Amino acid sequence: MHAVQLEMLKDCFKDAKRALDIGTGSGFVALCLSKMCRRADSKTYAVDHIQGILDQAKENIMKHHKEYIDDGRIEFVCKDARKGVPEHAPYDVIFVGGAVTETPTEIIE
Repeated sequence: MHAVQLEMLKDCFKDAKRALDIGTGSGFVALCLSKMCRRADSKTYAVDHIQGILDQAKENIMKHHKEYIDDGRIEFVCKDARKGVPEHAPYDVIFVGGAVTETPTEIIE
């Protein structure tokens, strides 16, 4: 499912500088978003409200793609993102991988 969603978003990455991954889970999508942002100064924010999930996501990415974390291209943020993550906005791409029944308007504002 995530691969289909990323494929649908691929044209949004042409000049993307900031990407937001809400409900980061394993870290796979955060890494994909970061790779798809072609600008050298791009940054992806991986957000989850459970610190243990973020720790695991970071560990997963560190195994084979450590440079994305060391270079600051992926930053991990522990918070409930249903109210958005305005401290790093605006975002060029927002991926909601967490389960929601409807997209909270605060995410896209």
